[in-house]
Amino acid sequence: MSKNFKFKLVKIILFLSTCTFFLSKHANAEPLRGNFANGQQYRGGYAVSDVTNSDGMKAHLVTLKLQLDNIEVAPYTYIADDFPNIKASSLGLLLISVKSGGMEGSVTFNYVAPYKNSLTSIGIVQMTLHLGKIESISVQRNKNMTTGIINRWVVDATQLDQSALENHPNIYEHAGLLLLGTGNFASAISNAKLDLSINSKDISDEPVLQKALKETISGRDVPSTGDFDLEKDRTLCSAGEDVYFSCQLDDVHKIVSVCAAKNISPDVGYVQYRYGTSSKLDFKYPANLAPPRNIMSIIDVSRTAQGPGIHLKFKNDDFTYVVSNALIPGEVYVAKNNKIIFDRVCKGTGYMPFATKARSGLPWGTLEKIDALDNH
Repeated sequence: MSKNFKFKLVKIILFLSTCTFFLSKHANAEPLRGNFANGQQYRGGYAVSDVTNSDGMKAHLVTLKLQLDNIEVAPYTYIADDFPNIKASSLGLLLISVKSGGMEGSVTFNYVAPYKNSLTSIGIVQMTLHLGKIESISVQRNKNMTTGIINRWVVDATQLDQSALENHPNIYEHAGLLLLGTGNFASAISNAKLDLSINSKDISDEPVLQKALKETISGRDVPSTGDFDLEKDRTLCSAGEDVYFSCQLDDVHKIVSVCAAKNISPDVGYVQYRYGTSSKLDFKYPANLAPPRNIMSIIDVSRTAQGPGIHLKFKNDDFTYVVSNALIPGEVYVAKNNKIIFDRVCKGTGYMPFATKARSGLPWGTLEKIDALDNH
């Protein structure tokens, strides 16, 4: 083999390696072009690059670069835990959707629109899954936008493409958008269309989603549900911690929270039970932060159609504590020698889900006599 041929071969290999590296780190999409629901024209594109998030895990940085009415605006960036799909939605918005974890994962919809001559997210809706069904929903509205502005986008987008209310698979991205609405925004949308959407087969097969839509469209504000961004007066967890479960207890004016961090398995991170108020913590277990193996466990005690029923259990001396969502809206009870000495129900009337992460972070236990003592 000649030196010249070897040299060319090395150059080709280096070129292909460079291309492979570049493509793995930075993927460019087809150009984006269309009209937003407010009438503004846009054109441009996006890029996705590999980054490391704050937990040291691999993530994907989305960068949107657009011109609005032929005027270039500042790029919009978003970090996705899994590889994102970006598209110009028929709703007159740009949609970043992320599917992760399969049937035990989540689907996240991020709705991007122009605001004050720049691009921003009007809100993010995450639907966590268990066995492929929606288990809980978290709604995060842009706190820098007024309720009226967000409602205007929801209404305009719905009126732009009302067929999205009926057509699978667009029905889920539109359902997520509706959940960003607040108050009586739905009065500006055809009630017949909304009723048709809520009672469609796709939505009826997802009772958690159907219930959330009915509450939102009826004018009840649902600030946040599910795995993150719980209201401050409803959780004892700190910023940066995962909220596995949290509720205000009826009658006693106390909060029960199960908080965790970096708990990707029973031997990693920590999980802690907390009882008290935001100003005074009456009890926490374990006293020192530690991985949950041999400290606490969960079991499946599903009894309702609203979602999976979980018992989180731990023992402290002669007392056994159980945090349960087998009863709607939820319950905490304590037993000594299999006799109840404390039993309180959560405030509210809705199903209180455990965070999906609890299923992989906590060890699974076994059914015991204590599990039959819940207020079911």
